Amino acid sequence: MLKSKTFIGWLLAIAIVGFVLGLFILNTTQKISNLVPTYVAIKDIPVDTVIEEKDFEKVLWPKSYIPEDAIKDPKEAAGKFTYTTILKGQVIKNAAVSDAKTMREVVRKFGLDYVGMAIPIENTDLPIEHVKAGDTVDIIGTFNETKKEGGQEIITKYVAENVPVTAVVPTGNKVMIAVGKAQAKDVARNLAAGKIKVLLNPNSYGDTQHLYQSNQGGGSILDPVPPATEKANGNDK
Repeated sequence: MLKSKTFIGWLLAIAIVGFVLGLFILNTTQKISNLVPTYVAIKDIPVDTVIEEKDFEKVLWPKSYIPEDAIKDPKEAAGKFTYTTILKGQVIKNAAVSDAKTMREVVRKFGLDYVGMAIPIENTDLPIEHVKAGDTVDIIGTFNETKKEGGQEIITKYVAENVPVTAVVPTGNKVMIAVGKAQAKDVARNLAAGKIKVLLNPNSYGDTQHLYQSNQGGGSILDPVPPATEKANGNDK
């Protein structure tokens, strides 16, 4: 009698194991049959690295495992920077890369003497819809200054020129700019004590080929540099 119960117990155990194994095989088969091509990193890609098409390889992955915002074409990411470290074999999401025309790129190109600032734009001076990330702007400040001999004098001067716009905030009628630290103080002073005008520069940041960093008080932040000077400084591209 005991042997009979033990035998039945073994049969039930085998049946249960077989059922579970069958479900696993069925589930695996369904996933394999639903494989779709996607792109993953061919190597570890550190943060703040320029993505290249050769950094991708096409593999077959179960469709249910692929994030909705996965990059579907390497050309979408080529030339952008990584926001985070991407591991080998990992699907690269759009959120993991950033456009090149950002404050991060300005710092990479010209050094840590640049800061990001948000400045308001009067719609009567320059409609916000006319400005886009990648443009450059000039900033004019107007404020009252106390003269040594007494009285007030209205001062109007260029605070900064050829300043890259890194983002536009239409709801607040503001633009994010990348400005040298020396000029940032002047911009902040004018914002607090007077009024600034933002003028759209016909040259866009993306189209400017030779730029250099100038943190001497006043003057241009990003000015054209003769190719010979750039090469002598070891910055020739």
